[in-house]
Formats: sequence, structure tokens, C-alpha cells
Amino acid sequence: MSNKVIIHCKPIVEHQCYENEYNWSFSDVFGKDEIDILVDNVDELDDWELCTHYGIDYEKVNCIELA
Repeated sequence: MSNKVIIHCKPIVEHQCYENEYNWSFSDVFGKDEIDILVDNVDELDDWELCTHYGIDYEKVNCIELA
């Protein structure tokens, strides 16, 4: 399994990215319409649990992929 995942989120999480000092950027594909957050993968967690682990609202996530 990959050590990192990218959590693709709605842009409403931008403020949270600054507050939590996430390693993030605006999407290369969608620009300011999507935020990409790079985090360490936790293999034993499913997507919802992973988001909860990092304090990200799963309802604001577009998708999660291995980095």
C-alpha cells in the first residue's frame, strides 16, 4: 500500500487547511474548484475513518486516491 493518499475536497475546506497546516494545494485539474490534501495513509482505516482521523468532514470530500 502507498504511504500517502490525496483527499480531494470541496473548496469550502480551505480555511480548515490553513488552521490545521495540511499539506495541500488547489487542484491541478480543477483549479480553485477543488482542494487536494496530501496525508499519510492509515491502511486499517476506510475512507470515512481516514477523514475523521484527520478532522476532515467526509461530506466535503469528492474522492480519495493513493498518491
